[in-house]
Amino acid sequence: MRQFRGNLQKVSDRPMLMNIALIVCLCLWSGCGKQAGRVQVFGTITVDGRPFFGSINFRPTAGNDNPVVMMHVEKGEYRFTSQNGPGPGVYQVVIEMSASGQKGASAVPVEPFVWTFEEIVSEEHAELNFQVSEQTQQTEQGQGT
Repeated sequence: MRQFRGNLQKVSDRPMLMNIALIVCLCLWSGCGKQAGRVQVFGTITVDGRPFFGSINFRPTAGNDNPVVMMHVEKGEYRFTSQNGPGPGVYQVVIEMSASGQKGASAVPVEPFVWTFEEIVSEEHAELNFQVSEQTQQTEQGQGT
């Protein structure tokens, strides 16, 4: 009959140490802890000097793998948090205002007003304010401050 003469404690520690080393290597290889995440973005939108009612969305441009984020805007103010905001990168910002008017069966369909900007979202919070006009549907001023 053979007897085991080794140290059982050392044998059982090896797989655990190897697993920890493997997890650390995988985290470093995959960029664990290095992703910037989402950031706060907030600001105001005015149309011909009046508070804006509609929607704003951030659509990532080529090379930006972040998701599209959007929200409804009331009284000309919007605020994305670090949980629902865009990640750092370049975005096509689309501001859309549905024409106000009658509702229900008597409502006349009207094309919405749409304005488009290209903006850069940094890794820190950003304030982006937009001033637009119904006459041109072009930017009078779209500035990130």
